[in-house]
Amino acid sequence: MMFFKVSVKTLCSTFPASLNEFLITFGSVILKSCVDSELSFYLRQLRVKALNVILENSSHEIRNEFRTSNLQCIEKLLNALEKVGDYDYQTSLIEMVFRLTSSSERNHLVSDWFPNLRVVTQRLFIQIKDFDPDCRRFLNAFNAELGTKRMVFSYAAINAKIGNFILRKPNVSSYEHLWIDFNLGSRTVSILFDRSEPNVE
Repeated sequence: MMFFKVSVKTLCSTFPASLNEFLITFGSVILKSCVDSELSFYLRQLRVKALNVILENSSHEIRNEFRTSNLQCIEKLLNALEKVGDYDYQTSLIEMVFRLTSSSERNHLVSDWFPNLRVVTQRLFIQIKDFDPDCRRFLNAFNAELGTKRMVFSYAAINAKIGNFILRKPNVSSYEHLWIDFNLGSRTVSILFDRSEPNVE
């Protein structure tokens, strides 16, 4: 399937009336392709991010309709967490699960979704509220429990130096560290930082 090379956010703001129709017509196909291992890593990741933006900007009624007709895909999204090997991709998958499920459903099904995780790690999943820092706590624990299957290694730091710049952690109280992720699936290193400063030392 050809993926339209346009900014999804631009599409959402420019054609809001068409967004709901797009979700109903193509959403299920895109959702299934997000975990299709035969597609390239970056195409799958792009589609996950695009669908999250579309879900965020679609109407409540259409989003519920889409959610009801695609509940069978939730387990596939969660199973992909172990295999994608990229922290950013993992967060996008969890974001989609949260957009497609209710809090009560997550509380009820978490032990079925993650039967091999410790209860304390399962609780980190259902306690995600402030998404970025809470998702970080869950994924750090989740990846650590994968043992030899682990494909994302995350390390806390006070700051990081790249060339002549020093990277600082996000300037938010809920972020205690600057996190550096080594992603074996995408073969990348990712750092979420608030700003970079010239190194004056």
